[in-house]
Amino acid sequence: MRARQPVALLAALAIAVIGVIVVGAGGIRPGGVILGAAALLAAALRWTRPATSGDWLIVRTRAVDVSVLAGVGVGIVTLSVWVPLPG
Repeated sequence: MRARQPVALLAALAIAVIGVIVVGAGGIRPGGVILGAAALLAAALRWTRPATSGDWLIVRTRAVDVSVLAGVGVGIVTLSVWVPLPG
């Protein structure tokens, strides 16, 4: 039996970590966009990977996973761009 390969999850997680680092360095807007892009990447990877891949992005049905990840990604990007920065 072949071990599960969390490649898609690790790719999205790596981008999310970069986004958190950017936010921590003071770049709220670009960091938020990067975090949203990570969620959108996870949605795209979940949509394109076969259900039999055994990837760790598979939580529920494909439609639910993609809808939630895409919604979160669009929401984060929209809020990052739309909400005014203080000062």
